[in-house]
Amino acid sequence: MIKIYVLQLLKSTLIIQSNRMRFLICLCLSIFVKLSLAQDLVLSPIGESLCKPGVIGKSPSKGLSLDYTFLPNIKVYPYKNGMKGKNAQRVSSDRFNFKLKVPVIYKPGFTLLIGYAHYREEYNVSNLPNGEMSILNEIDDRSLKSNRLSLYMIKPINKKIYLAFKGDASFNGDYNGLMNFNDRFLKYNIGVLVGVKPRPNLEWGVGGLFRSSFVRSSVPVLPFGIYNQTFNDKWGLETVLPVTIKARYTINSKSLLLFGPEYESRSYSLEKINNGNTNYTDNFMKRSELKFSIAYERQIGDWVWINAQTGYSHNFDTSFTAVDVKGVAMPSVVVAPTDGVFFKVGLFISPPKNRCK
Repeated sequence: MIKIYVLQLLKSTLIIQSNRMRFLICLCLSIFVKLSLAQDLVLSPIGESLCKPGVIGKSPSKGLSLDYTFLPNIKVYPYKNGMKGKNAQRVSSDRFNFKLKVPVIYKPGFTLLIGYAHYREEYNVSNLPNGEMSILNEIDDRSLKSNRLSLYMIKPINKKIYLAFKGDASFNGDYNGLMNFNDRFLKYNIGVLVGVKPRPNLEWGVGGLFRSSFVRSSVPVLPFGIYNQTFNDKWGLETVLPVTIKARYTINSKSLLLFGPEYESRSYSLEKINNGNTNYTDNFMKRSELKFSIAYERQIGDWVWINAQTGYSHNFDTSFTAVDVKGVAMPSVVVAPTDGVFFKVGLFISPPKNRCK
């Protein structure tokens, strides 16, 4: 399946269908060239590693990353009026993720970065009569995509305090091709963080995330915080609250373990749902999960790392919501997936630590 994803991505990149697509491809190619030549690679200040700010011993930054996640068959039950139905349907999914972040301006007093991320997932739904869960058949073997363009800025105030800004726009849905700029797929986020680094092995910060989404139930403003600390040569803690808490164990200079819980939520605008009612103009899918995992990261070259992760996913209810021509949301169709294991493999590029001064 991952080979199919890669081929689709390359095919979509090579076939230029519009002026917007041509601009996007040229932009991505120029970013990749800049990445190859960059001597100092930094990443998002909001929850990820960079040369400064950042704590001693933190897990390696990821300038370019590629990974594949597989979730074996789980059972999905209908959920209505607070009751879970008896008839279950089996579902498995494949997920592919590509990320790229590079510096545009990297000076002691100011840092500017840009990023691009492509994510897609596909579901394999067992072909069984499913009554109230017929909605699942609509996403069977369909690519649900997310393309995100990001901007990051860091401004140190003094030796211990800095300001960080993150803004991104993403297009999320079941559209054809690599990208679709239709507003119905658009979500955007703006994050602001005040970071404090009292000493080299300790960093914390507080901030707010402002977001706009096609999902009507989304909270527009979310507070968040970071806390990173290295306790000794072996142990450390890396957190983005309330999203993830990771304990870090350094095996040696080229390998480490990360383990702990992580929350993930994704939503898509679906344009191909056959709901049998022409009064419905939009359909949305939203899923979320809490993952408990352990990850192993290993350096295999000066810039190249590989990683492997496995764990247990607690899947929250998945909802499908239709909106009529007047913009009124109809009652959601809710399904309840069971929990299950997942497996993830990937590789990423990170600069040698002695280049991060």
